[in-house]
Amino acid sequence: MPNNMGRLKHLQILTGFYVGRHNGSNLKELGKLIYLRGSLEVSKLENVNDPIVAREACMKDKKHLYKLGLQWNGNNEDSQNERFTLEGLQPHVNLKELTIRNYGGTRFADWFDDPYLPNLVSLVLRACKYCFCLPSLGQLPSLRSVHIAKLEGIKKIGLNFYGNNNLSWAPFPSLVNLFIAEMMEWEEWMHFEGECFPCLKEIVIRYCPRLRKSLPPHLPCLEKLQIEQCGDLELESFPTKAFSTPKLESIHLSGLTHLKSLHEDMRTLLPYVHSLSLFCCPQLQLVPQEGLPLSLVQISIHNCSKLFASRMNWGLSRLHSLQKFSIGENFENVESFPEEGLLPPNLKVLRFEGCSDLFGPSSALQHESKKGGPIIFHLTENKKLPISDKDIVTIASSLWSPSCLEFGWSYCTVAFILSLKEDDITWHKSSKFPLLPFMVFSLISIRVPFPVAGKEVCLQTGPSSTGGYQMKRICDDPSGKPAVGNLH
Repeated sequence: MPNNMGRLKHLQILTGFYVGRHNGSNLKELGKLIYLRGSLEVSKLENVNDPIVAREACMKDKKHLYKLGLQWNGNNEDSQNERFTLEGLQPHVNLKELTIRNYGGTRFADWFDDPYLPNLVSLVLRACKYCFCLPSLGQLPSLRSVHIAKLEGIKKIGLNFYGNNNLSWAPFPSLVNLFIAEMMEWEEWMHFEGECFPCLKEIVIRYCPRLRKSLPPHLPCLEKLQIEQCGDLELESFPTKAFSTPKLESIHLSGLTHLKSLHEDMRTLLPYVHSLSLFCCPQLQLVPQEGLPLSLVQISIHNCSKLFASRMNWGLSRLHSLQKFSIGENFENVESFPEEGLLPPNLKVLRFEGCSDLFGPSSALQHESKKGGPIIFHLTENKKLPISDKDIVTIASSLWSPSCLEFGWSYCTVAFILSLKEDDITWHKSSKFPLLPFMVFSLISIRVPFPVAGKEVCLQTGPSSTGGYQMKRICDDPSGKPAVGNLH
């Protein structure tokens, strides 16, 4: 930073301040800038050799700052010096957003507690690898969003996380979003006895491989739950009766190696859930006898081999609200999918991903589509479909619906795409792509990726000035030649 910045006494906007390597005392220049407002990021704090200098920055006097970032490099092993530096950087009570990165102290500053930060709305703690406990965040009355990641020293979230017992309100009275990720040593989450998280709507927990104990038992306002790659989580059935989340709408569970079943009373416990995603749960097998919740609109099931084997017990045909269904399996020994009676009547999108061993859509798929079933069909990463041009015509006409606005295959390597050559760009004269005549009467747009001269080319259609449809190349080939053809 330039020397003598403190002379700019009326400076109001300063988005970044870097502490010098050989002269950490330049941090005191901030103390003279009492009119700073808006957002400020203070970086290279590892260069502060004397914590007294941090107090001279007078951060607690800057009442117009609403957003503050404090960043170290993460390599300083003098944890005590960094702790005192953080203590000296106490912000004004008006602060609303705070981010701390790569802090090397073993605990956070005392000013995290109320009444020092009564207006704090958003908090990010990231890569503070030596901290062994979290601050008492539960007593911050305005806190709405908490993001905690890469705190490698945290093994337990204890009761101090919720604050002291003298609060006149429930812990975390305003918290709406809680994100915890990449806590490699985190094993236990202790729960507060009594009301807690009364406004929490979203919980995301990712890549916490040693976490064993589960979520808080009573979350009355929770709408979205996402748990990924928590292999040691002791959760054999979901949801549990002790886990009260009557307003839950979206569930994403991934990498839960102990999960074996979906609870028999799932419909009762989760009456409003509309999205269910299950990924990489190898032991998951059992679903409720009465079927999945009737409120479901979207389901994604990927790499859950035991669950896929019992697919006829899912009861999808009874889910009249279900519109999107995504399946990702290797489809070993499955030549045709889906089976008769598996799909629900109002399905709008059917997506296959990673279906390397699937040999073809079943006749049931075409039968369902004639009843108003799937109108968008996505097929990804398939390299074995022996489909001829004639088969494409049959499948396309059976899947097509006049109400469809978009129709596409994503990165498919089926016969009709491989047969396209650079000379066949004028599709209205070509028999290589007989799909379009079944679609253009109400088609708004189509994006089809296919290889030309070793490079993927995307084409897009739209109405032309002559009354037909014009095909435009939106990713040129290596020669740079545009490709335009008319479809009538």
